[in-house]
Amino acid sequence: MTLLRRISAALGCAVLGVVALGTPAPAGEPAAPVLVIAHRGASSYQPEHTFAAYDLAIEMDADMIECDVQITADEQLVCLHDTTLNRTARDPDTGAQITGRVETYTLAQLREMDFGRWKGAQFAGQEIVPLAEQLLCYRTINPRMRFHIETKDPEGYDASMEELVVELLDRVGYVPDSPASPATSPIIIQSFSGASLERLKAVAPTLPTAYLSTPPANWQIPDAYDALSPSNGYIRSNPGFVDAMHAQGKFVHTYTVDDPAIMDQLLDLGVDGIFTNKPDVLRERVDARGTGVPASERGNPSELAHGCPGIAGTVNSIEDVPQVPSITFAPGRSEVRAGSTVPVRFSTAASLPGAVSGTQVVVERPDGVRVSPRVVTPAGGEEQAIVRTVRGLPGDYDVIVLDDTGWELERVTVTAS
Repeated sequence: MTLLRRISAALGCAVLGVVALGTPAPAGEPAAPVLVIAHRGASSYQPEHTFAAYDLAIEMDADMIECDVQITADEQLVCLHDTTLNRTARDPDTGAQITGRVETYTLAQLREMDFGRWKGAQFAGQEIVPLAEQLLCYRTINPRMRFHIETKDPEGYDASMEELVVELLDRVGYVPDSPASPATSPIIIQSFSGASLERLKAVAPTLPTAYLSTPPANWQIPDAYDALSPSNGYIRSNPGFVDAMHAQGKFVHTYTVDDPAIMDQLLDLGVDGIFTNKPDVLRERVDARGTGVPASERGNPSELAHGCPGIAGTVNSIEDVPQVPSITFAPGRSEVRAGSTVPVRFSTAASLPGAVSGTQVVVERPDGVRVSPRVVTPAGGEEQAIVRTVRGLPGDYDVIVLDDTGWELERVTVTAS
């Protein structure tokens, strides 16, 4: 199975009604279930780009959360909107404003600052969030969570941002083997810089992209852009834009909308996703229409541990990020008689330096029940999951290898008849 199929499985394999490239949606309708995108988290209620804002977005049942990427002095990726600290960073003891460009501080120095106090004394104590910790935290909380990652001021960082982003995404298993659609991919890379998206496609052509700037006047969209995400004002001033993009096989997202009346206007035009500081308001508008991702497929838990304990503060370099190992299933029997037992052999390999995720194996039966098979490793041989099919329960038994956070790495199917 390819990584793209693995990602689709983690998202539930069930984003229904997705329009294939080149097949336009009906006029005024979205090309895929409408995405509720938490702009910098639930940033109307909590300080932007903090665990508190992201946690609240999950609780408000957002489909995607955003990270505006900046690069530190020691080349770590962090989630901050501005290239400077002036607006959002404070001294935790005195409350004094901290100034200067993000790139002049190390991650360790940023961890000593307060990124909540600027919004109000009641928000004091919020810390910087590295992109790696955002990804690891919220996919652990919800393996179906999706991420909009924006390259901010990429030319200001000597055009190195795209390679650093792809290096991290590859390490955690988010770079698909074949082109992924913005409708289903857990990752979308967005930018106001067309050159940044072209560089991104050069190093990771399978990752989907979204262009944030004003579209070309003739609405002929470069291949490097899989989705368009202009301002909501542009879309409302050009009501034929969404249908025109759908006719080209492009998806349309827009920013940043907190007014319910404007949300409704954009939904009437058929947009595929909206960035909002108030994901609870947009969730209500989308659900009232029945055009969003079904509740059963969103995966957000009813409760979560706030602040990402066990992950927050643990990533100080990319070597601290457990790499997703490559799983290879050996050829074997794919069809058996119901009631029989079959060994499924697989191997695990890691090609990058640093920590490697542990693995676990589950078997998903035809009735949807997951069980843990016995896993053995014969001397000098590959690991084997001992799959026991059930007499009287024919169908597909999916053997799934997960990392130690529950993220799906690979699966293979044994069919019992």
